[in-house]
Amino acid sequence: MLVTGLLVTGGALLEMAISGFKAWVAGVLAAGAAMALLSSHPVRSRLCRTAAGLCNSTRMMAISAMLVGIVLAAPAVFGPGETERLDREVKKSASLLAAGDLDGAERLLDTLADKYPEVPQIWLNLSTVYLKKGKPEKAAALLEARKQYRLFNADELFNYAMSYYQRKQYQEALINLKKALQQDPDMVDAFLYAAECARRLGDYKAARHFARQFVEMKPQIPLGHLQLARVQLMVMNYRGALVALETALALKPDEQLKQEIIGLKEEANYYLRQAGGTQ
Repeated sequence: MLVTGLLVTGGALLEMAISGFKAWVAGVLAAGAAMALLSSHPVRSRLCRTAAGLCNSTRMMAISAMLVGIVLAAPAVFGPGETERLDREVKKSASLLAAGDLDGAERLLDTLADKYPEVPQIWLNLSTVYLKKGKPEKAAALLEARKQYRLFNADELFNYAMSYYQRKQYQEALINLKKALQQDPDMVDAFLYAAECARRLGDYKAARHFARQFVEMKPQIPLGHLQLARVQLMVMNYRGALVALETALALKPDEQLKQEIIGLKEEANYYLRQAGGTQ
């Protein structure tokens, strides 16, 4: 049993060196279990018969505590594991993206991609950098290079769709947005861009459906109501357009969006008067 305890501890230390904190916790639990076993009466009795001197309860407790102590001290010796370091760096790249430091994020992700080419999140974040920099061709090329190894997940499909959207290839963008929504029906931004793609393609029924889905999910976003109003105007539902525009204004949009809303309100009111107020 002593040998088993030592093996458990050694295995835990090796796993900690590779995998980091989560494995350390597992190691603590394993060492705790070894301590409990070593301290139990049946084990102590068996050891008394086979190994003179080990049956002393105090000595048994000291040996068990030593195993736990080694495991508990391991993080100070090994530091964070490779997996933990990678996770921290990927999260850092996401923070840089959120802060708008695109150059910093790109430098970090380029380094990570060289070292960990098999990690999909690195390539996803790097494609986001290219999209935010207005380089859809680079984003598309990056994602297509990875596509040969496996199918895209919803986030990758969204970025792939946006690489088409930025190049005004709305049909391909819409196809990939629909695929993303099949995988993740709660991907809110996909509804907004799908509505715009469908509107530009002249599929106003689909555009209205996507816009309504976005508004239902994010009613506090003025842009969603504006998108719905754009579609309502295209299908000559002027009253519906005015309701959506008034809602968008009440949500206090930024100045640029506000001016567009005011312009569309004037347009909707003009057509409503032309139609005799029946639309």
